[in-house]
Amino acid sequence: MRALILLVATVAVMASQASAQNQHRLVPYGTPPAAPPPLHYETASAARYQSSVPDEQVPYHDAQDYLSAADSGDIDQMVAESYQMDAPYYQDTCGESCGHCGGAGCCVCCIPYWAHKTSIFGEYLFMSAKQQHLDFATPVDGTTNTAVPVGRTAVFAPDYSSGFRAGGSLRIDECSSFMFGYTNFQSDVYKEVRLPGGAPAPNTFLRSELVHPNTVDVGNDSLTASGFYDIDFRTADAAYTRTLTGDCNQRLNGTFGFRYGNLVQDLRTQHRILDNVRVNTDIDFDGYGPRAGLDYERLTCGGFLFYAKGGISLLAGRFDATYLQTSVFAGVEAASGILEDRIVPQYELEFGSGWESPGGAFRITAGYIYNVWGNVVTTPGFIDGVQAGELDDISETLTFDGLAVRAQVLF
Repeated sequence: MRALILLVATVAVMASQASAQNQHRLVPYGTPPAAPPPLHYETASAARYQSSVPDEQVPYHDAQDYLSAADSGDIDQMVAESYQMDAPYYQDTCGESCGHCGGAGCCVCCIPYWAHKTSIFGEYLFMSAKQQHLDFATPVDGTTNTAVPVGRTAVFAPDYSSGFRAGGSLRIDECSSFMFGYTNFQSDVYKEVRLPGGAPAPNTFLRSELVHPNTVDVGNDSLTASGFYDIDFRTADAAYTRTLTGDCNQRLNGTFGFRYGNLVQDLRTQHRILDNVRVNTDIDFDGYGPRAGLDYERLTCGGFLFYAKGGISLLAGRFDATYLQTSVFAGVEAASGILEDRIVPQYELEFGSGWESPGGAFRITAGYIYNVWGNVVTTPGFIDGVQAGELDDISETLTFDGLAVRAQVLF
């Protein structure tokens, strides 16, 4: 009799343990448990995985396994074993309660912050070319070689201008995506200088700073000068990006791909020197090459985030630069040019902050952008080379900086 009672008690204990295990066991998609499992919501809510996987192929982990894994820091491996990492098939048992997963309470049930998504974006750029001031015309006290300046030199000074960037990403899997983008920036400045005869001092005229030194640079009718100065660039990118590391509220992505770059600098000027004298320059560059970069983001409370990203491209292409000085009566007075193949390194750095909506479907960011083109031919350097007769070693740096504001929709 005592043995029978002991046997019944043993069976009851085993049944109770089995019931507890079944209560906490992960359930297939579409078969939610009758009641929420009584353990940490962040870990218990990992009950979502690809429904096409047979239940017998899913490793079994009970509640105690999850709690132990959370304490030891192995929860990511545990969750990866318990369901197949394929976000479109996740069952989100947390629903709207996930909100933002930043902070101490990390929602395992949410699609991870570092997970890649399909997206589209549009970006407004407000930038300026730095250190590209170009001397244009100087007031002098006569028309001879001994004339001296009597006023400030008129300068072409590129100011801040608008541009845009647009593109998106196509999700490959949770850890990677294909990215594409197009950037267009155009800046131009117009300058006009007029001197009434004899002002601001008697016998004051405008001396051109752009004409070839072996030609006349000032005349007794040199009272007006005008012109346009443009600096534009365009890039097109295609790249593969992959998460290198990440957790509930931060991620670091690495990018490797291909870039096309186009840089255009145009100068159109007109001077009154005995007759109308025009000095025009055109500098064009087209290049292609690899691109690599890093992109870091950190999510904080309330959906606010901070980011920093940078990249380098090596563009192999050709510079085609021409200088042409003409006048109405004499025709071509001076002409020169460069046609040269080069490797142009291009560097980008951007950092700023933004906000992401609950669930991560929409975000807006604003930051400072720094764009550098190395080993280039610039308009001031090219004109100096033409005037000095030295065009062999023109290698300069062209820098843009300014504001970048982006709106992005993620699916």
